[in-house]
Amino acid sequence: MIRYSGALILPLLMVAACSNSTDTTSADASAASSAAPTQSTARPAAVPTGAIIPSPAPDDQDQALADGDMSADWLDPVELTQAVALEDSVTVAIGELSSRHLDAALPDEVSGDGIIIPVTVANTGTDELSLAGLVVTVAAGEEDIPASQMLSASDQIPASLASGEAVTIDMAFVVPQELRGKISIVVDLGAQSRAAVFQGAAPTS
Repeated sequence: MIRYSGALILPLLMVAACSNSTDTTSADASAASSAAPTQSTARPAAVPTGAIIPSPAPDDQDQALADGDMSADWLDPVELTQAVALEDSVTVAIGELSSRHLDAALPDEVSGDGIIIPVTVANTGTDELSLAGLVVTVAAGEEDIPASQMLSASDQIPASLASGEAVTIDMAFVVPQELRGKISIVVDLGAQSRAAVFQGAAPTS
């Protein structure tokens, strides 16, 4: 009886080991497939030329901001092709927009027709420029409907820019084609400067 029991135990142990190996492999594959995609790196760019300085926010900016009106920190809108000087140390510009279908790759993302917005930021000052507060938002259509950013399809924002350097960061937003006749792009570097506003039409194909 003891010999027979031993003969039966060995195959059972082998089956259990194989089962555990299969489960581990499946778990590893599942974890790999659900891992966040690697974002592309922003690319070096030339410092935009011909930048203008739009009119500043109104005199009652502080009160408007206190009341929750974030647009009080915005400069007057310019065309998509116009570079904007923020304060004395930062220039921002928008490159040529392109249309692309965006596939969701993160849990909170939703696939849809989108646009890629190349945002160029240049450090025209003498000190290092932090990009930790850089935020780009998009509103589309006559009613300025907020567009969702697709982080998995957007470039990773560098931490900072050295004096004299410029970088172009591709930002992806889901924007239905019927709303692309009018879009507003707000580039905000945080409390260190006012926000630039670019307005125009986005391509539909």
